[in-house]
Amino acid sequence: MTTTRTMQIKAEIRSASRDADSPSWGVGGRRAHSEVEVSYFQYSTGEPWTPAINLYEDDENYYVAADLAGVGCESIEIESATKSLTIHGHRPTPPPPDVHGKIKVLHMEIDHGDFRRVLELPSDVESDRIEAVYRTGQLLVTLPKKRT
Repeated sequence: MTTTRTMQIKAEIRSASRDADSPSWGVGGRRAHSEVEVSYFQYSTGEPWTPAINLYEDDENYYVAADLAGVGCESIEIESATKSLTIHGHRPTPPPPDVHGKIKVLHMEIDHGDFRRVLELPSDVESDRIEAVYRTGQLLVTLPKKRT
């Protein structure tokens, strides 16, 4: 039987000059479809995107650093199972500074919407001791090795 465990993320340094979910951008960080020109929808596939990660190892731990700029700590979920670690959540569409009338998207490279990344865990990870910290747009996950 596979046991799945959801972890709490410690938030460090959670300040921004503008919240992505601010009322000026609409409910939940999204504008009404009537206010967005058709150009936007060519950039919105509806498929989950995959955040970039770095993997590290030292004598005692493995480390995962995930690039999640613009994602609120409360929008990130981490689950560990026997052989995998899943990071998933949602990043709202980045808002322009001020909007006057309809929005016309000229170019969009920043991934937005739901994201998901599944990592296969090494067999020597103590999954009940995994810890995560979200700091300045990066999720840092510590995966302790089993003590020998």
